[in-house]
Amino acid sequence: MMITAAIVALIAIPLLAIVGFVQVLYLESMRLRTRDLPSLKFFKDTLEDRLGMTTEQGAGVFSLIKHTLLILLAV
Repeated sequence: MMITAAIVALIAIPLLAIVGFVQVLYLESMRLRTRDLPSLKFFKDTLEDRLGMTTEQGAGVFSLIKHTLLILLAV
């Protein structure tokens, strides 16, 4: 049982980092005065179109995924 929990944690933690980073990119793209960062430019040019969500939907969906992962890791 402990090995399974460790494997799940090892999978969930990198996933949580990726989801959290995408959420931050969505939130930064909603700002009125965005920063001129290469990652934000790449996100706006390519990733946002590939994910296929509006900015508001993406921020909400990735926030929900992030908080769900945090709750699952806490249990």
